[in-house]
Amino acid sequence: LTSLVDQSLIRAEDGDDEPRFAMLETIRSFAEELLDEAGEADAVRDAHLAACVDLVERAAPNLQGDDQRRWLDRLERDHDNIRAAIAWAIRRPAPAEAVRIAHAAWRFWQQRGYLAEARRILDGVAVGAGELSPRERARLAEAFGGVAYWQADLPVAARWYDEALAVWRGEARTGGDLARRELANALYNRAYVMVAEHFLGTPATPAADAGSQEMLREALEIYRDLGDRAGEGNALWGLGGALMFAREPAVAEPLFRDAVELHRSAGHRTMEAWSLHMLATAILMQDRPEEARGPSAHALRHFHGASDVAGITLALDTLAVIAVAAGDRARGGRLWGAARELQRAS
Repeated sequence: LTSLVDQSLIRAEDGDDEPRFAMLETIRSFAEELLDEAGEADAVRDAHLAACVDLVERAAPNLQGDDQRRWLDRLERDHDNIRAAIAWAIRRPAPAEAVRIAHAAWRFWQQRGYLAEARRILDGVAVGAGELSPRERARLAEAFGGVAYWQADLPVAARWYDEALAVWRGEARTGGDLARRELANALYNRAYVMVAEHFLGTPATPAADAGSQEMLREALEIYRDLGDRAGEGNALWGLGGALMFAREPAVAEPLFRDAVELHRSAGHRTMEAWSLHMLATAILMQDRPEEARGPSAHALRHFHGASDVAGITLALDTLAVIAVAAGDRARGGRLWGAARELQRAS
């Protein structure tokens, strides 16, 4: 490596724990041609794929905790590697490895504003996903449903989440605590699509409202039985959202307060921030804008600390409404405009 750097064939860059090395595009393309001619390309690309699967799966559990910024930045630096690895997995084909990357990386794509690209990738993974186990199929469904949800493509999100829920409902009968935890997560995901449909103006029925709350209460019961505090916080957050969009913000408010404390104690900074954001929204819906400012600004600090584009966008929306309620229309306009630009760009 030192010799190649000295000859300017590769360049050395600073990394977190060790140096990183990169090639100019023209040299990389030439080297790839030589690799293909040598007949070693498949073996090298398989090794690269395995390394990228390992990276994203090590990163995934850390994308919500105190160390989330470091891991999100690490995935950002390796994003071209991740892109190349999943493209090779689709082309190989290696559907199980493609699903493992997509399932581990979709939160990164969502938080850093790569939703349109993630959707294109997942379309490719889904087309070539014939030989998958039920659990692998469920994990693909969770990733696809999550990206579609954040794009507000709720019919597609619902269809994929239904598939994941069906798999984990069956697996939970014999699969132990892991399958039960996945079932609770699938219930939470599917229920929150119903909540979002209500929020986005889809005509809601009493049956739909009751169905989402029933799913969330079932998830809450499973998480409590498993002693999963972060999961319990998720379910309370979701139930609070269901109640709020059923126009019961006063009932939702204490659920969000409990969710904040549960996520804080579990070290889940992302969901602590979302719980603070929803708490601020519930308070705002009760015409207490000044009281809503504190939790909304606190949420924004967490989102900014992780460079979470989706969170920053929605926190700016709430702060814009608070500014207008306080009579500062110019500030409200600047905040709202900033949010729309982030939404457009991501």
